[in-house]
Amino acid sequence: MKKMLIASMAIIATLLVGCATAPVTTGGSLYESSGKKVSAEVTSYNILSFITPMTMEKVEEATSDLISKCNKKNVINVTSQKKTMFLWLVSIETLTISGYCAK
Repeated sequence: MKKMLIASMAIIATLLVGCATAPVTTGGSLYESSGKKVSAEVTSYNILSFITPMTMEKVEEATSDLISKCNKKNVINVTSQKKTMFLWLVSIETLTISGYCAK
């Protein structure tokens, strides 16, 4: 009986911890604004995120989207922010790239 109670408590603890999310944010800006502010965002859903992180194609997609919003002009003061939310063996990564169109 005691072993069954311990086993069930371990299963419940595992489920509770597995459902928790841990948002991780990196990035920030120390630059002054110059021109129109633009941003682009891409999201990636990954199984076993430590094995399959966000691909470079997704990063290039966000970068191309950012440049197209400035009518193919230069983008300056570029910053990035990556948020990761973990759900058991799956993670959701969101990359936001921001900058200002050159005048």
